[in-house]
Amino acid sequence: MDRKKYLLIVAIISLLLVLNLYGRYLTNRQGQIKQLLFRLPEKIILGDAYKDKLILVTEDNSLLLLDRDFSLLKKVSVKDFITTMTISQNDGNIYLGSAANIVYIFDKDLNLLSKVSLKGRITGLTFTERGEVIATYGIGYTDKYYIGILSKEGNLRWETKVGLNTTSICGIGSRIIFGTFNGIVGSIDNNGHILWTKTLYGIPTYIKDFFDTKKKRTIILIADNSGNITYIDEAGGIIKNKKVSSGQINSLYIETSLGYLLTASSDGSIGVIDPNGKLVTQVNLVNNPVISLLTLQNSSNRSIVAITKNGEIFSIDPSLANLVRVIEIFNKIRFILNIILSLSLLGIILSLFKVVRSNLHIWVREISRSKTAYLLLFPTFVLLFIFCYYPALTALYYSFTDFNINNPPKFIGLDNFKQLLQDEYVRIGIKNMIILTVTSIIKVLTVPLLLAELVFWLVNPRIKYIVRTLFISTSIVPGVVSILLWRMIYDPTIGLLNQILDKLNLGFMKRAWLGEEGLALWSIIFAGFPFVNAFAFLIYLGGLLNINTEIYDSAVIDGVSKWDRFWKIDLPLIGGQIRLLIILTVIGGIQEFTSIYLFTRGGPGNSTYVPALHMYYQIAQGSNYGYASAIGFFLFLLVLVFTVFSMRMRMSEVS
Repeated sequence: MDRKKYLLIVAIISLLLVLNLYGRYLTNRQGQIKQLLFRLPEKIILGDAYKDKLILVTEDNSLLLLDRDFSLLKKVSVKDFITTMTISQNDGNIYLGSAANIVYIFDKDLNLLSKVSLKGRITGLTFTERGEVIATYGIGYTDKYYIGILSKEGNLRWETKVGLNTTSICGIGSRIIFGTFNGIVGSIDNNGHILWTKTLYGIPTYIKDFFDTKKKRTIILIADNSGNITYIDEAGGIIKNKKVSSGQINSLYIETSLGYLLTASSDGSIGVIDPNGKLVTQVNLVNNPVISLLTLQNSSNRSIVAITKNGEIFSIDPSLANLVRVIEIFNKIRFILNIILSLSLLGIILSLFKVVRSNLHIWVREISRSKTAYLLLFPTFVLLFIFCYYPALTALYYSFTDFNINNPPKFIGLDNFKQLLQDEYVRIGIKNMIILTVTSIIKVLTVPLLLAELVFWLVNPRIKYIVRTLFISTSIVPGVVSILLWRMIYDPTIGLLNQILDKLNLGFMKRAWLGEEGLALWSIIFAGFPFVNAFAFLIYLGGLLNINTEIYDSAVIDGVSKWDRFWKIDLPLIGGQIRLLIILTVIGGIQEFTSIYLFTRGGPGNSTYVPALHMYYQIAQGSNYGYASAIGFFLFLLVLVFTVFSMRMRMSEVS
């Protein structure tokens, strides 16, 4: 029998190793969706491609021509500030728009062919289906912006006024789609007539179209500065709007063979969106904007590259996007299987010991006797696991990963905990947390206990009822309202505290109570004076009411003073209530950050920072879920250690 168990242990350990090694293999494969190919020394503001050549514009207004291996073939300087660029895919001619009202036209080898002057700075260039150049131009921050058609010879065929600064433009069939700085998107026909306009929530930054083969219609994609993509039909009807990035979308690319849409964002990420508009994955490339997604193509193959502002050139393989989704699902399954297999392994190992085996038979017998009760409790256990234990175990898993809004979880071992030990905010936060917790314990052990004693020893039952009700009624006011009220009291200009000091001719003592590093934390501690904690008051009063009156009668006969009665009778007999309140106060002190957030948001500087607030900021502002989970697990360990210590102390006292 034991031999079978040993074999089962080996099998489970082997399965655990296979699961985790395969997970590591998939994670490594996930990184292949992006690959750094080259890094340029220049800062890049614009990028485009013609066949297997890259044409880039640098911050110093230079035009770079690179071959497929990213070797520099030619560099040309332009004296004006370059604002936009487009390339004709028919002949390779390069059109540059400038802030000096000039369109520069170069051939594919960067030889200057001609210049065209327009009546305003150029904000956008693209092509019609007939190869004519569409230009948007205008004057400053005014409503004098135009869209015009330039013939192949450079002559202005017509122009139409469109209002405010145009931010994006695209030629789609026989129409021109444009976007303006005030969030308007419109359509113009080939004769310059505006067909329709729509107002969007964001500023359009990039426009692209694709043909929906299922519904046999052209869809216009409008990317904006808020990370949204709006799907519009040719008649201007809004089909749907999708939030796909936390940053401005600078470029869109449609991978027709797979049906994927790629997005390049200012937050340094590449988004992969499936044909149904669902974000499959978002891969973080760099910590600077991705400005373009381009195709390099020759007679033998085709590749997609991403250009960043700092000059990095990445290859992108969207075919691996499905793999990323598979990895996410596999990691969740692997996590659950790891728990199940580990618990099974532990159970089998324990069953090898005689004592455990004998107790196990007793447990099974007891469960079988009360199987109806356990069956009724089973749904409760399931719900507890789903809504309490599973999120906690998931957070524990995430604490060992690099997980943020742009990337799926990636296992990094103890890196988050190493960062935790070196984090200055955590060190300062722990010190402040200790101060807040100790002062909270002092507050909960003094005023509520004193009030409970006073109410308990009131002789008149009617007065006792009224006073008790008055103390408890303070709990009616929500905690947030109380905090906001104290913020007004501490206001340095109209606050009650400084006004009272003025009336008492103590104006020299006026302070910005929440604005000075040395005072802010103590001002938060003092808030809530006189610290009438209704919950603690009721706990103490309940403990006092539970004391047998015969003890007090005996104390009176023995001539015990009121002071001795408090120290030698009341306090020892409500020791359980005191321990409960201390435990709850410590746990609350470790977890608490709402009052800090509402009072000072951790400031001034970091003088009121606490670890729980740092965890909140990692989630709400940095979207750094892995590190936030590590902070949460650290706080959980603090609570666990304190709770175990308290229970040990209690057991030692009982014994």
